[in-house]
Amino acid sequence: MAKGAVFFDELKSPPLEHETRFEMGMILREFQNGETVGPPTVKPVAQIGKSCYEIRYPTAHHNWRAYFAVRANIVVLLLEDKKSKAIPKATIETCKSRLRFYEQKQTERKNKQEAL
Repeated sequence: MAKGAVFFDELKSPPLEHETRFEMGMILREFQNGETVGPPTVKPVAQIGKSCYEIRYPTAHHNWRAYFAVRANIVVLLLEDKKSKAIPKATIETCKSRLRFYEQKQTERKNKQEAL
């Protein structure tokens, strides 16, 4: 098991206001549909990996950031209330670890299907 891995049965709803959750979901949907969503809302984060991005969504009391990767699907790696401009090293490492875990599981599923 990968350190920091999140399994589907462990996922919890983030503490977002309804409007914030809706708007961030719409940004992800636009991205998934191939629509261009650019800065300052979405920016690439090469430190995490290829085709990885950060959504910036400030509210009155929070500075939400969602980190995601575009693969066959949109893979949300982390959601946090960020205080600083720089992305903390721990955030980058957590996202990389979760992305590696996702890609490993995808490879295992593909190999399993091919073996059948």
